[in-house]
Amino acid sequence: MKRTILFLLLSLCLFVVSVSWASEAVLRLIERSSYSPEDKAYLQEQVALIFADAQDAAQKLLLKKLREGLVKNVPPEDLIEALNRRKEALERARSLLEETGVPSGENILEDLVLSLELSVSPQILREVLARVGGNPKVAGRFVDAVAALLEVGVPPEKANEVLQRVLNRNLEAREIRTISRLLEQARKEGIEAKDVVRVLGEALGRHENFALVEVEVENFIAANKPRPALRAGQGVVAPQPGVSGGSPVEEGGTPLEPQPSAVRPPTQEGGTPLE
Repeated sequence: MKRTILFLLLSLCLFVVSVSWASEAVLRLIERSSYSPEDKAYLQEQVALIFADAQDAAQKLLLKKLREGLVKNVPPEDLIEALNRRKEALERARSLLEETGVPSGENILEDLVLSLELSVSPQILREVLARVGGNPKVAGRFVDAVAALLEVGVPPEKANEVLQRVLNRNLEAREIRTISRLLEQARKEGIEAKDVVRVLGEALGRHENFALVEVEVENFIAANKPRPALRAGQGVVAPQPGVSGGSPVEEGGTPLEPQPSAVRPPTQEGGTPLE
């Protein structure tokens, strides 16, 4: 009994210390910001409520979002709304990990939170986590790929569609990373993510061999790269003798070949014809 009480007291002390640390960090961040005194007071009050029961990885992710908002000088009301969304996503992410038996780690928790914030279906994420079982490393790779789809501009509904195809095909983590790489390559080439995702979805439905899916997407990217604009005069081919039927010309339009002229008799000096 004494041990239990001692353990509870120790846990309470650690909790108080962690909350105190978070509160001090939050206060310092807000105090150093460029907001007006009134906005700082509002933020400190609201943020204290949001951080009240946050611990460990949740604190770090909330602090990360807070820093981003303060640096960008986001309006206080919008920043508080974003922090509340993150807190809700954190709670949902923890529930998903508990339901599927995947150990909670900082990296996988952050990837889940980002995916949920960007409207990826919780059901899709649940299926991903359940498919990989209790291996947090493999689960992390899958969830990281989900985040990568969204980061390159794939709309959430399209991401859900492609991920469902991926799950149906039972693709491995390596193949998921290949998909992420292809999407990133397309982004760098200036190709619309939605177009690449459309081709990817069609290819996944058409080919059993994933290597053929990869080749088809790579061919699409190569064929749809934006071409550089031609400079003035670039691409104009000068006519060649015997090809176009015309005579080659020198600068200014003068024919290079001699042209026939009227034959006149040779003359001596003074213009008198020679006998």
